[in-house]
Amino acid sequence: MLSRTNTSRKSWIVVYVFIMLLTCTFGASAFSISLGFFELSVFRALFLFLGCIYLLLLIFPEKSGFYFKLRSDFSFYILFWILWAVYAFASFFWSKDIGSWFVSFFYICVGLFFLLFFSTARFKLEYLILFFAAFNLSCFFQSIIGWFEVFTGTYFFLPKDRAISYAMARYPVATLWNTNNFATMLLAGVYSSLICICKSKHFVSKVFYFVCIIEYSVLTIFTSSRANLLSLAVGVVFCFLIRKHKRFGLVISITGGAVLILMIVMHAMTSTAGGSDNIRINLILDGFDFLVATYFMGIGAGQAEWWLRHRSSHAIYDIYNLHNWWVEILVCYGVIIFALYAFMYIKTFFIFFRKHNRNSFFDLNNICCGFLVAFAFSCMSSSSMVTCEWMWVFLPLMIALANSEDVKEVVK
Repeated sequence: MLSRTNTSRKSWIVVYVFIMLLTCTFGASAFSISLGFFELSVFRALFLFLGCIYLLLLIFPEKSGFYFKLRSDFSFYILFWILWAVYAFASFFWSKDIGSWFVSFFYICVGLFFLLFFSTARFKLEYLILFFAAFNLSCFFQSIIGWFEVFTGTYFFLPKDRAISYAMARYPVATLWNTNNFATMLLAGVYSSLICICKSKHFVSKVFYFVCIIEYSVLTIFTSSRANLLSLAVGVVFCFLIRKHKRFGLVISITGGAVLILMIVMHAMTSTAGGSDNIRINLILDGFDFLVATYFMGIGAGQAEWWLRHRSSHAIYDIYNLHNWWVEILVCYGVIIFALYAFMYIKTFFIFFRKHNRNSFFDLNNICCGFLVAFAFSCMSSSSMVTCEWMWVFLPLMIALANSEDVKEVVK
């Protein structure tokens, strides 16, 4: 918890983070100022300013009244993320595409910053829930744009040629460039709504969050993003399964997930050349070739596009993103970073899993387990998760929730 003698003076930083989360789903393609080498979006501007404020608070705690102390339960997360950032920085020296390297390195630093920020700030559970509410509100604004696109076929945030192809099918994308990115954000919105329902004490608020869940789910259908529809279903089914049968639910979910992946792979292998599933398999095969070529150390931060353009040996039909976040981490950052990232993800899942309440679907830990299961599949749909700004705030926020002292006290 933020330590201050004056409650009214400490709330401004909570309000500031709330405003940041309202803007985190609106990328540079929506509202930004071009600085030549960098697109300054609203979220990025707020982030850079918060970084300066945070530094001042750390340097002058006596004058600011803020006293930050690093939490031991965050130590592994922070050490891993620092290692990730160090590797990403070092990969500059063998990177072929400096622009893409900078983007990837920048967002890894964003994630590290928020991890440090949430760790040292020690926000109360009520503030963490408030941040999820802010994220949900941001998703809600995006969904309004999505519904406008569905009903009118008008796209304000896409280039004309891309807008024409989307308008024919009335796919919603809002400001997120493509349907898979939009659907992944909606999935996070569904679970942020569920998290808010768990702690909401007002009937009107609960009704609003239920409406959001229904709206996001229906809008996901309009995106035709199969991976996100399946992910949403898998996450919800998992939440129901572990209510009464903890171990059985876990085994069934892992088995079901493995079968699902196997079915997708088999379908892709039998699909016609040039089909999306077949291309995804070829992209992964190329990625494994690159990984072997670099002795499993990785090709470097943000280098997947360059390698696919110049070193591809499979039919990828001018598609130059790996379209799988897990594979992208493995190929770009190597086996060690991938293994540590996977361990971090699993560690966070089991923190929630050990604390969940079997007697209620609307249990905070239960819902968070469902999200982590769903997102593990959902993140394989987007062309690249790197530029999804909201993810670099949402995952540290989820880690902060998992390690919240208030949650631990409630469980005890």
